Amino acid sequence: MSFGYYASGKVGFTNSVFRFKGVNRSSKENYKTNFGDGEIFIDFNNAIWDTGTENAEIYMRKAETVTFNVAEGGLTITNASGKTFTTTMPFTGEGVLTKSGDGDLIFGEALSLVGTSPQYGDSATMTTNACERTFTLDVTGGLNILGGTVYVTAETIRPGLDVYIAKGAVLDLGGTTVEFNSIAGAGTVRNGTVKVAKL
Repeated sequence: MSFGYYASGKVGFTNSVFRFKGVNRSSKENYKTNFGDGEIFIDFNNAIWDTGTENAEIYMRKAETVTFNVAEGGLTITNASGKTFTTTMPFTGEGVLTKSGDGDLIFGEALSLVGTSPQYGDSATMTTNACERTFTLDVTGGLNILGGTVYVTAETIRPGLDVYIAKGAVLDLGGTTVEFNSIAGAGTVRNGTVKVAKL
C-alpha cells in the first residue's frame, strides 16, 4: 500500500494487521513514505502496524493534513531487533499506543500547516511563520512500551501521559524534561528529566 503525492481520503484498520512499510526509495532495507498534498485520515482500532525486518520512515514532504488516529481499541507498532521506525507524522486519538518488538520507535519533530508552505519544500526547510509545531506522540490514552526503545523529547510527546515500560524496554527522553501523569513497570527511563504527577 502506498500513497501518491496527491492522495486523499479516509481508511480504517480494525482488528487487523497493517503491514505498510512505505515506498522503497533507496535500498531493500530502508523504506521512506512521503504523504503529499491530500487530506488523509487513517483510523487504527485494535490494530497492529508491523514493519517486519525493515527500517521504516514516515515523513512529510509538505505540511499537508494527515491524521493517524489511534481509536479506543488502540494501536500496536512492532518491529524487529536492530530496526528503526521513524515518524514525523502525528499520532493522535483517545486510544493507547503500544510498542512491541525489540526495534526502535522514534518520534521526530512535526510541523503543521497554518499558512502557505513553499512548494515542494521539505518539513526541515519550512518557515516558522508558515507552520507551527505539533506533538508527534499526541495520543491521550497512554503509551505502553513492551519491548525495544521509544525515543521522544519534550517537543514530540504530549505532556501528562500515563506510561507503562516493561522490563527490558526503554523510554529515551532525548536529554529533555518531560511531564507525565504516571509511570509504571520495571523498564528504564534514560537521558532526561522526568516530572511525574503520580507513581
